Amino acid sequence: MEKLTPKEDLYLWVVDNLNEPLNDTLLKIACLIGKRNNWDMVEVYEMVDEMTEEVKEGILNVIEMYDS
Repeated sequence: MEKLTPKEDLYLWVVDNLNEPLNDTLLKIACLIGKRNNWDMVEVYEMVDEMTEEVKEGILNVIEMYDS
């Protein structure tokens, strides 16, 4: 197996491991604010899913910009 560069390793780690902890953290905050403001919780979950993907995509774009 070919050895990964640090950039490739970080990129793959983000792809494989960032969703769950990021989603959990954002969901905890959004649910708290959502309940306080009587937001529809289904919409809160959808919003958090979208936010998680956007943040992850942004992080991956930053990683791609760095030279190995």
